[in-house]
Amino acid sequence: MKNILIIDNPSNLPLLSLDNLHHFQGDLKHDPSEEHLDKLMRSILAHRVFIAKAIFYEDSKAYTEDGHQTLKALHALRDRGYTSCEVVGYELRDGRMAESSRTPYDEIMIPCQTIVPQGDTPEQRMKDAAVKLLQINSQYAHVNLQTSWFDDLGFSLDDIDSMLSETSFPEIDHLFEGTEELQEELEQEDAFQEQFDSYSNDNCVYPIVPKFSEKYDAVIVISENETDTAWLESVLAIRKEETYQPHMQNGKKLTGKSMVITSRRLQEIWTSRS
Repeated sequence: MKNILIIDNPSNLPLLSLDNLHHFQGDLKHDPSEEHLDKLMRSILAHRVFIAKAIFYEDSKAYTEDGHQTLKALHALRDRGYTSCEVVGYELRDGRMAESSRTPYDEIMIPCQTIVPQGDTPEQRMKDAAVKLLQINSQYAHVNLQTSWFDDLGFSLDDIDSMLSETSFPEIDHLFEGTEELQEELEQEDAFQEQFDSYSNDNCVYPIVPKFSEKYDAVIVISENETDTAWLESVLAIRKEETYQPHMQNGKKLTGKSMVITSRRLQEIWTSRS
């Protein structure tokens, strides 16, 4: 059975054989590493070729303005046995694009949109094509590292792991580095939150949050560093069961520690030190 590539062509664009597309980028970018090339090939198999290539013509040759890495991945896939394709056509139905046709080919065919470099000579047109290539590859905005986009679309950490296995997007890769560790941290946070939420003024000896009422008054002493906290714990003889431990992550304290002592206990300590 043949290995068949699926090529989407929703705009019914002209098709060109993979062998008829000539690289124009030269050595502007380094060749992808084996790892990145493998990612791109897996992405093509999973998500199809779904973006048309921009080309321009000079001396009857079709030069590619974009998608150079995709074309390298397609050549690599062909070397691995993917020698034919099916081009899928679409039409608008009920407000969305729906598949309308499948046309088989014994070679890899690519949908292409044509751009027209400006100039009176081949040299001028090649220079204008180079400027357009840089414009196509330009990135005018950076990824927002505090984005809620993934949450808004309902991406889970497993989804993100799967996505990163098929893409090479440095800013996104950096954003979600170590998703296994992140998952573990989130589970720890959930466990802490569950335990914290189980505490209430009804099941604790002293109120977790000082409440000024007929039953309690509160005097708050702020400790701004660990040395002062240790001194207070020693001087006031704070007992472990009356201490609400902070939330720790990677050895770093994320929340302050709340300690409780009654005025009667403080009087006993004060008297004993006199």
